[in-house]
Amino acid sequence: MRVLVTGPTGFVGRAAMVRLDQDGHEVIPGGRQDIGNLGPDANMVDRLAGVETIVHLAARAHVMRETYPEPNEDYDWVNAEGTFKLAEDAATAGVRRFVYLSTAKVMGPVGRAQPFAETDTPDPVDAYATSKLRAELHLAEVAFLTGLEVVVLRAPLVYGPGVKGNFLSLMHHALSRRPLPLASVSNRRSLISLDNLTDALAVAVTHPGTVGLTAFVSDGEDVSTPALIGRIAAAADQAPRLVALPPWLLRGAARLAGKGAVADRLLGSYAVSNARFHSVTGWEPPQSLDGGLAETVNWFLSTRANG
Repeated sequence: MRVLVTGPTGFVGRAAMVRLDQDGHEVIPGGRQDIGNLGPDANMVDRLAGVETIVHLAARAHVMRETYPEPNEDYDWVNAEGTFKLAEDAATAGVRRFVYLSTAKVMGPVGRAQPFAETDTPDPVDAYATSKLRAELHLAEVAFLTGLEVVVLRAPLVYGPGVKGNFLSLMHHALSRRPLPLASVSNRRSLISLDNLTDALAVAVTHPGTVGLTAFVSDGEDVSTPALIGRIAAAADQAPRLVALPPWLLRGAARLAGKGAVADRLLGSYAVSNARFHSVTGWEPPQSLDGGLAETVNWFLSTRANG
């Protein structure tokens, strides 16, 4: 099958290209130089000729130091309207299936210990999550009007070799041997390893039951923050250094320091359920949480040693 992957040089895109190639697909990179910039004024029909499936991973993600004068509009332009136009052009070009990587954050910024299911009402707040949900709705419209086979996967935090952002920062802290005041935290968070996510994407590309499906995917084992730190440390043959402080005190101190969002990620729960994707496809995450963490920590340690 001829599969075009957008965002082919990104964290997920590189791994997806490799995985789909291993599965025997003819994998085509869909970067800017290949299909142009994403947006409502793009015209990609000619460049999609002969493509059977698109795996759409490209997106404007969170920017730590925002320089664009209207970032909310830019999220919408690329993630929502750009996805809409790509799907319309795909249908026109004769593409059969469109697999879209969305985010669990469409459910809102504040999670819960009880896993979110697809029957729960989305409640995005920030520009990124809102634009991703709008893209999902646009894809449903294109599917209804054209018959394009749309599959939407919503992923929680993704980790693996090459990870950046919050998870990389967590590894730095977990392996620093400095005491972390998180021993009293009792929360529940879902993650997904890069291997598990690319496996789920590969299933979505070929499985006949995924047509029209929107589903969460995760490692299938939720973990608390102190347990995650302990397992990261164990993967490096270290003992975690955790001390107990009341979570309410940590939240208050974080808010005073302007780090409320960081505290929410470390102290709050955000869990999702694999049940729908499993029931439709029989999918089980091929990599365990410990296996994914070991692979990621080994990469981190080798990078630090060579850096």
